Amino acid sequence: MYRRLIAWSRSNALARSAFGWIAPETRRKFVRALGSRDRASTVNRALAGQAANLDDIEVFLVSRPLLMRAPLVLISQAHRSGGTLLSQLFDGHPALAAHPHELKIGHPTPEDWPRLDPARGADANFRLLFESRTVRFLRDGYQKGEQGDERLPFFNVPHLQYRIFASLFAAQAPRDERAILDCYFTAYFMAWLNYQGDLTQKRWLTAFAPRFADGEENVARFFECYPDGRLIQIVRDPATWLPSALHHEDREAAPKPEDILQVWCKSAQSVVRNKGRYGDRVIVLRFEDLVGHIESTMRYVARELGIDFHPVLLEPSFNGAPMRANSSFAVERSGVIAAPLSRASLLSDAERRLIEERCRGLHEAALATAARIAA
Repeated sequence: MYRRLIAWSRSNALARSAFGWIAPETRRKFVRALGSRDRASTVNRALAGQAANLDDIEVFLVSRPLLMRAPLVLISQAHRSGGTLLSQLFDGHPALAAHPHELKIGHPTPEDWPRLDPARGADANFRLLFESRTVRFLRDGYQKGEQGDERLPFFNVPHLQYRIFASLFAAQAPRDERAILDCYFTAYFMAWLNYQGDLTQKRWLTAFAPRFADGEENVARFFECYPDGRLIQIVRDPATWLPSALHHEDREAAPKPEDILQVWCKSAQSVVRNKGRYGDRVIVLRFEDLVGHIESTMRYVARELGIDFHPVLLEPSFNGAPMRANSSFAVERSGVIAAPLSRASLLSDAERRLIEERCRGLHEAALATAARIAA
């Protein structure tokens, strides 16, 4: 109120005429007094949480949504095959909006592509897509894999995300599933209050969804939503994959090697099928190249996505903070580690024979679809 009165007294001709008989110094004291009272009121309201709070942030963001229509680069293959690493290498690039964890928008399971319908309205579609682990990350801090006690701040506010989504949905009713996903990802990154990227510069969204690409219908529906999207699959030698996969499992209910190798085989089969069906929209990488020849590999990926190569593509990070490898084994430092390439030494003779019998031919077929990376 005092601020408006001061502004009125300075700008309004009638006010200047009415106060014209008052000495200038007296008028200045009067204005300073009003300003002092106005400041005290502002401070009191701010400290009491009545002003400059999350409500004000919500009003600002909801009233200024900036819809992102970037296509999605989806990383998907068997777990323990470098998907987390690649998603974290994407994190710091200025042209990429990197989803920070495994993408959990699937329904009825995380491995299924969600079925969205504009006719259901904003609330129903948002509830279908919302990733509930966001609640835990905001409360406890972000953690991926075996990061010890390291917890990084992740201030993505679910209520704010919902309000932005609903506002975008109401402003321009989505006509199809892609438009709904554009609203969702826009709201996701706008509600991430400490996100370090500039959303106006993003050319691609990136995300990691393990095992999603195993399903033929999933991949078909993904490309229906994102005909301009990319699917990246990584092929890892089963001899180094099996020890990591076994070490990752719950020791009390660990599956037999022959059972868990079915996961690898299903993923390798999907690589051959998806590359043959969708051609250049599917990028196949060798795990050994990603870990052993990282710069050559990331330069290749940057060319495929039509973005500039940037040194940040060589260091895994979360929102700009360095990350240690999401390994089944102990990791002492951040960055890319080469130890996974030597895991085959942990195999038993029986496990080696099993891999030769079940996986070698399929491994060669999957490798034939992979990019040729010069060391």
